[in-house]
Amino acid sequence: MKHIAKIAAFTAIFLIINLILCGFMPPDNGSSLDMWHSYHQKQSIDIAVIGSSLASCALPEEELAAATGETVALMATNSQSLDMSQIALETLLREHSPRYVILVMDLTNMTGKPYAKAQKAFLYAELQTDSWKDKPADLLRYMTSRDNFTGADSLNALFPWQSGSWPTDWPATIQQKWNAVLNRLPHRRGAAHAQPGGYHGHQL
Repeated sequence: MKHIAKIAAFTAIFLIINLILCGFMPPDNGSSLDMWHSYHQKQSIDIAVIGSSLASCALPEEELAAATGETVALMATNSQSLDMSQIALETLLREHSPRYVILVMDLTNMTGKPYAKAQKAFLYAELQTDSWKDKPADLLRYMTSRDNFTGADSLNALFPWQSGSWPTDWPATIQQKWNAVLNRLPHRRGAAHAQPGGYHGHQL
């Protein structure tokens, strides 16, 4: 029994430390974190724009929404490769029924070798902004995907803090994390309690 108790205590301590590190040492998410956070805030989506940063310049979300009168989701991120666009599209179609999907891709990102750092930031940001009920399924989907299964990235999904860094402004960071938790609570959903610009990461 003592041996089992020691294993249980070690596991509990390990999980707590991992959660703390995941909370305060997020990976470099850049535009991916902003995109997924904005996407998950939308209850319905009529038009989705998917692609690299070129899409952000060509079809700004607010201008497209004003011109069409539709609910628009801009799912474009820096250096978004074709496989990342596919993930965005699959997520969109799994969770919504958009009327139109617009793909905007520049030739370099569509045909070139995917930028590994951008890929990881894109996937980690999706997991980070998921609702609690969707997070286990999306985490399992990522870990068992064809590209990650049996590789280091499969297990690294559980430890995204590896590519992060300690905050330089602890009070602001703690306030940001607390606001993020409050905004996830059902009775606070949709309320604007988070400070403007609360999601900032290093741009890719």
